[in-house]
Amino acid sequence: MNAVFKPLLALLLSACPVVTVAGPVEDAAVALLNRAVPGKASHFTCEVILPEAGKDVFEIESRGGKIVLRGNNAVSIGSALNWYLKYHCDSDISWCGDQVVLKEPLPALMQKVRKVSPHTYRYTFNYCTYGYTMAFWDWERWERELDLMALHGINTPLLATGAEVVYRNVYRGLGLPQRDIDEFIAGPPFLPWFLMGNLNGWGGPNPESWYTRQEALQKRIMKRAMELGMKPVLPAFSGHVPAGLRQKFPDAKIARLKKWSSFESVNVLDPSDPLFRKIGVGFVREATRLYGTAHLYSADTFNEVDPPTGDPEYLRNITREVYQ
Repeated sequence: MNAVFKPLLALLLSACPVVTVAGPVEDAAVALLNRAVPGKASHFTCEVILPEAGKDVFEIESRGGKIVLRGNNAVSIGSALNWYLKYHCDSDISWCGDQVVLKEPLPALMQKVRKVSPHTYRYTFNYCTYGYTMAFWDWERWERELDLMALHGINTPLLATGAEVVYRNVYRGLGLPQRDIDEFIAGPPFLPWFLMGNLNGWGGPNPESWYTRQEALQKRIMKRAMELGMKPVLPAFSGHVPAGLRQKFPDAKIARLKKWSSFESVNVLDPSDPLFRKIGVGFVREATRLYGTAHLYSADTFNEVDPPTGDPEYLRNITREVYQ
């Protein structure tokens, strides 16, 4: 290379805020760094290492004037960044706010740090969160949340956004009219209690634009979560069905539960009915078609409501059918 251009090239490279490394894990990790510490990512190097005995691991060390962050996925590398910020830079990125002041040069480490997680699954959220807090989150807020999860080592989030789209599509596929579906699926702030089988239709019906929005949003959420190396948990079918299913399938074994709070009673399909497995399989297939899957699912069979019977055999059967 011409000697005249070498200093110029070095200057341009040092000014570039983005670390350029190859590979999907490194790409996701570098993108996370650029969002977490904008303008400072060039001071870090990201490298992929193998897990230890199947457990997530990260390492941090100084090399060549840079901080090297290593991990077996982007969540691990993000955890390494967060550890370095907290314990070497007196900085913090959290749900309560950010306090990040990075001096140059960045503080060097005297020796390598290596941490192995004792837990395979680090879970977050419950269904209620999607009503109390997250009902109207947009992508910008979700992107922030996913970054916070990665920085704090969370790798197994319940991702229930867009589950109502799956319900709508499955029951449309079974031939139920839109009127029955509208009376079944709750409005946005009440969707968690719909997903847990407590109520029908409260706060609805939802406009078509809502379903379009939520489907697109969940696709982005799932894509980013998988890029970061997370194992998302998706809702599954637990037996809660629309009242209109009785008219469409008059021979179906459907029980009406006692009221939850002051809401109207909901209907539960008997696990011995062949329709139970048909809907359950259809639900998982449709969710996978729309959003992908990490093969982890959540299903509340009787959340704060009494089952139609306390017979242990019935309870075993419904649990088995949900699982299968």
